[in-house]
Amino acid sequence: MSRIVQFVRGILAKGPDKKEQNIINDLLSPEAQQAFYNMTVADQRHCLNVMKTAMDIATCRGLSDSIDMDFLKRCCLLHDIGRGPKMNSFRKVYGVLLDKFFHDWSINNSDKASDNIFKDIMYR
Repeated sequence: MSRIVQFVRGILAKGPDKKEQNIINDLLSPEAQQAFYNMTVADQRHCLNVMKTAMDIATCRGLSDSIDMDFLKRCCLLHDIGRGPKMNSFRKVYGVLLDKFFHDWSINNSDKASDNIFKDIMYR
């Protein structure tokens, strides 16, 4: 059920609002901004949610004075840039299903990019 909810959220995801765009633009270099905005909207939303969660955890645990919060925010925003714009919600579903039902095959085909769509999904 959680995967279905995750899929629906990915399909309905909205990109950064104006406030979030300002945060992104303040934190990231132009090159990093380009990498962030090249991700799918669902991945952008996910990274923003990860950033919010990380900030909440750091604040609750009293760590916000002892760690570089801007560095943590940048890490959160950029942690999925390797997926690129091709890894949309439907391709992620294929990846999850391939890994679930053909785990050994998916592990063996995750080490390099490929012209084969399924191998490329596992690589990403």
